[in-house]
Amino acid sequence: MASETRTIICNRVIAHAGAWTVNETLKPAEESEAGENLSGARRPMHGRRRWPLPAVIVALAGAAVAASAVKLKGLAEWRYTSDLFTFDQMLQQTLHGRFGLEYTYGNQFGDHAWLTMLALLPVKAVAGARMASILLLLGPLTFALGVLAFFITSEATDAVAAAAASLIMLLYLGFGEGLLETIYGFAPDIIGGFAALTMAAALEATLERRRTIGRGAGGLFIVAALVFILTKEEMALLAILFFSVLAMDRRIGLWRSSAVRWLAVSAGVLVGDLVLIRICQSPWNRTDLALIRGLIHRAFSGQLTLLLASAGARPYVAFVAGSVLCFATVCMLAGRVQPVAQALAAMGFAQLAFSLSVSDFDLTTWHNYPGVTMLTGAMLIQWRAARAPGVASRKRALAGLFVYAALLVELSAMAMVNGPRLWQKWRTDTARRAVVTVWNGEISALQSHIGRSNVVSIEPETAAAWTDGFRIAFFPRGVSMSPAGIADYVVLSKRSAAASRLPEFEMISSTSTFVLYRRIALAPPSRSWRRRFVERYGAGAIGAGP
Repeated sequence: MASETRTIICNRVIAHAGAWTVNETLKPAEESEAGENLSGARRPMHGRRRWPLPAVIVALAGAAVAASAVKLKGLAEWRYTSDLFTFDQMLQQTLHGRFGLEYTYGNQFGDHAWLTMLALLPVKAVAGARMASILLLLGPLTFALGVLAFFITSEATDAVAAAAASLIMLLYLGFGEGLLETIYGFAPDIIGGFAALTMAAALEATLERRRTIGRGAGGLFIVAALVFILTKEEMALLAILFFSVLAMDRRIGLWRSSAVRWLAVSAGVLVGDLVLIRICQSPWNRTDLALIRGLIHRAFSGQLTLLLASAGARPYVAFVAGSVLCFATVCMLAGRVQPVAQALAAMGFAQLAFSLSVSDFDLTTWHNYPGVTMLTGAMLIQWRAARAPGVASRKRALAGLFVYAALLVELSAMAMVNGPRLWQKWRTDTARRAVVTVWNGEISALQSHIGRSNVVSIEPETAAAWTDGFRIAFFPRGVSMSPAGIADYVVLSKRSAAASRLPEFEMISSTSTFVLYRRIALAPPSRSWRRRFVERYGAGAIGAGP
């Protein structure tokens, strides 16, 4: 061979960074361990110019920086409410020896097994109050890494498809509201979606072009698969589906035994997740079982059919139906279904189905956006199968036109829906910056009266001012809503209608915008709720002393 096979992806990155284009003469791809080259793809022949990896890196970095700037701007202007700060609080309390504790639902691990979040504990220990900003950046970072992995693992055998697919994902996934998460700021599900994309891209490279990619794709697959499976019990369940579909596919040959092993790993993690959730559940957790029971009830009572027929569900139903049609059409043009694309598509549709349990038909939320990511990746992996040398040139051209047209329609629809909304939000947020600066100063003055060991119930919109070690619940949580009775302080804006309905509190300080209240009494219901919280987490968890 004119050049030796690169054994790890890092070597490929270094080699590409040193030269914008490389001409190589390579033999046709050898058989994989499965006993065949599943896509029929060949290595680049003499004279073909590879797309420059540095250009892709620059484009992805630019998209990630732009998305990060939007998110950090939203944080500075107090546009995020609960979830981002709940995760920050959970990490803070876990570092202090109270595993998973936070003051909105009692214990984050009582609802979901966020095992990947535990890897962020050292980061929280160093970052402190800046952790909220770091959590915001995880979405854009994993997006950029996922698309980059998709490009690297496919560019070796089909540079045109790799560059086109990366551009599609750059525009379609990188500038949607799902990645920006403009209300809650951070959702680990988004990270799980990009981990699934990376896992599938690396696995497809391992199965189809093992000799070209080398061991690097296998290592990338292992890391991405572990991140995905450990993100949440829902992702572990999806991984079981993914590896089950692969294990039943005879075309992957010897890799079927590996698929079975990963299926066992996914099942083991799911069982461990469910045990952890059961151990951590408290009277204040929502629990997924209630959602599942509600979905089953709606399905058998006919309510689910009525729900899907409603006006609000039409974009969701149209997207699911269109995705099925698009994937089936590209499979037909390719003459076969690519195994990894099939498994990834199954995961994507299942992820979208999960949102039915909460009646969420917004494709940009964390319930649905990971499924959109998976389906986009499945479509593009299947498209590469349609570009294999064994496929007739006419069908290859039709497949390309169809994929471009389908994704262009979806991109246009997304731009029409989200574009004006994001632009208006950017403009109004800019005008809000001066006001938020004043509010920050006012809340800082009130914080001097509050002990950091005590729980303070705040309005969700002010949460960005409370990341420096304070224990927060989101009003009326901690006062009259579960977990009720644990807040010793309340900070509300003067315009809040609830300010006159706090019989157990007295006002001790105020500013031109906010009022600080301190608990002076415990009515029997509050006393009962507070006692239950202390029995479970200890008096030190709410600053009540020994």
